[in-house]
Amino acid sequence: MDLLVALQFLNLNQVPQDWVDAVWDLEFTERKPIEDIIEDELRAGGEKSFRNLYYSLLDHAAEQQQSAGRDGASQGVWVILGENGVSLKSLVAVLSHFVLAVRAKGASVQQRVCGLYAASVYLLLLGIPGSIANKVFHEVLLDTCSDLTTHCWPQESGRKRKKDCLKSSQADGKRSKPQRRDAPETEMDEEEEEEELHFSGQDLIKIRDAIAHLVQSLLHLLQTFPLKDRPHSASNCAQIFSKLLYFEPVLGELTFAAPRVLSELKSVPEMAFYGLKLLCSPKHGDQKEVGCKLHHKLSTPHAALLGRDVMSSRKIIA
Repeated sequence: MDLLVALQFLNLNQVPQDWVDAVWDLEFTERKPIEDIIEDELRAGGEKSFRNLYYSLLDHAAEQQQSAGRDGASQGVWVILGENGVSLKSLVAVLSHFVLAVRAKGASVQQRVCGLYAASVYLLLLGIPGSIANKVFHEVLLDTCSDLTTHCWPQESGRKRKKDCLKSSQADGKRSKPQRRDAPETEMDEEEEEEELHFSGQDLIKIRDAIAHLVQSLLHLLQTFPLKDRPHSASNCAQIFSKLLYFEPVLGELTFAAPRVLSELKSVPEMAFYGLKLLCSPKHGDQKEVGCKLHHKLSTPHAALLGRDVMSSRKIIA
């Protein structure tokens, strides 16, 4: 789909400039309310429109990368948006509106899915050469988008409920002990309240698929966007990937082998493993320092596998 057509559902020309300025002034730390009419129009697009935008931007980014290798053209997407009057500042503000909606307590399935795709689109934009020059980059929004899985995936969804049902006759209605979490106590209270929300199997599939797209977008970003001068963001990514190693069951053994294309990575833990390998690239910081930090974050088998891979090949990622 044409990129400009895919962007139409966001109605960027109708978004008030004062609202956009206010969003940037808040530095994406809180969600700025928008007019009800515009809010309704934005919601009407739904997850399908976001998926179309995601894949359209992904295709354009791939084409731009290929053309850059042939003739040096590296501003394709930015030229298209600029020549057609698309305000990048408005685009980022609207994307953040969807992203920050996910962090609200009791976010609906549609809000979570749309927020994940909005975050994915933003990460794809950052990975396109010229994102800093075009003033798309903002470290707070980068970290918020990267860590959105924490707020989108229902804590121990499905697994905990099934476990509770199976053990109810033996435990006399007692709840099973929650797994150890690194989140503050206040976040745990909110997560327990979230457990009261109902998520169907179809809901969980939608959220899981959107999470997979977000993680793949983060991998695309790490392939092209250096975090060497942004140690906080690099550390944040390492923590996210470390948690995602246990996101879902995986058949067979996880490996750090680089895929030919990212679409070959089917499970979220596989993506997380590859993300950890990408973080060991010199473009994201000193290899020994990064490896040491990851060793403390990972379980012994995972740390050993990462260490073996780093030591056996200094060419971690091209």
